Amino acid sequence: MNKKLITADDLAAVINTQISREQDGIDLHDKLAEVLETFDGKKLTRRLVSKLEAVLPDSAIVYWHHIAGMINIQVWNYGRFTMNERWSALVAYTDTYSSQGGEHESYDPALFAERDLCHGKAAHERQGQRLALLNDSKGIGQAVNAINGYNAAREALNDTLGTSSIDNPDMWKIRKEFVNGKEGE
Repeated sequence: MNKKLITADDLAAVINTQISREQDGIDLHDKLAEVLETFDGKKLTRRLVSKLEAVLPDSAIVYWHHIAGMINIQVWNYGRFTMNERWSALVAYTDTYSSQGGEHESYDPALFAERDLCHGKAAHERQGQRLALLNDSKGIGQAVNAINGYNAAREALNDTLGTSSIDNPDMWKIRKEFVNGKEGE
């Protein structure tokens, strides 16, 4: 086996990095939610960008992206989100975030909190799951064994089929049929 076996410390380091990264996203979500409160009952406009920039560090770059009826806010260079990465949140989708039905008339920020689950409630749940795993040495050990076993099995399959190329059509068919399960299962 050529691949390095991971350890509990390796896995814990990855989980801790994800915890920090997720927390940056939660912080951004909370700041965005606070700014959106100022639009309660008002039309949602690009003023949102300048209001959000005012509560973020000077290094942060905020972009308003409006396409196909969706308003998406993107933030670069904040916390662990570098210039090569971005944090993004769907702020509004046509009239679904409006209490009166017109396009972005009378914005309702409560709908953002309710519908932006990936950065809000779900992010807090993921943090809880990560922390629970970090505090469960048996669970960490099982995860490490499963990852190492998966890597060993994958390498053995590649060696047996005589290829490690992801472009091999036989490999994709075998994975689809036997490794990942058949469709509909």
